[in-house]
Amino acid sequence: MTAETLKALRPKWQIINELITPDDLVNFDYFLFSDDDVLVADDFTDSFFAVQQQLGFALAQPARTWRSFTDHEIVRRRPLLRARQTNFVEGGPVVSFRRDLLSLVHPFSLESPMGWGYDLTWPIIARSRDLRIGIIDCVPVDHSLRPRGALYHDQEQLALMSAYLAHRPHVGPGEVRAVIRRFW
Repeated sequence: MTAETLKALRPKWQIINELITPDDLVNFDYFLFSDDDVLVADDFTDSFFAVQQQLGFALAQPARTWRSFTDHEIVRRRPLLRARQTNFVEGGPVVSFRRDLLSLVHPFSLESPMGWGYDLTWPIIARSRDLRIGIIDCVPVDHSLRPRGALYHDQEQLALMSAYLAHRPHVGPGEVRAVIRRFW
């Protein structure tokens, strides 16, 4: 486990770039990144990785509870489902990469240091390598501790995201909402 205590605000993906070493990409199979404003169950990590591994997801996120803040309806938990294979996995508040996919996207571009737009490019990269991605419903997280945007300015991040996506292939709104397969 790699952790660092920060004394001042810094962009998430810049911090992640600094924490991951080339040796990490050889020595670890999965990488879980989490923001500091989520609530998880005591057995979250073991349960989450077990499902991600069983379903062969190279990129996965836990679904969000119904009281969580969300930007995309697809990330909300579907109570009767174990998981969904999708065309979209959001970059936060919790996201997990299998080593093979992480090695294709790391180091993360700092054109959009908060990561806005990264999650729209990852599905294209995964698809090009025939890697599955998805949302795990049976191990949700509660993302309601702090309102979205409390520590940054939306308009600035949207401008950075637009510039980042302007020269990269990425999924559109229809693909973001699509479910490829449901696991009961």
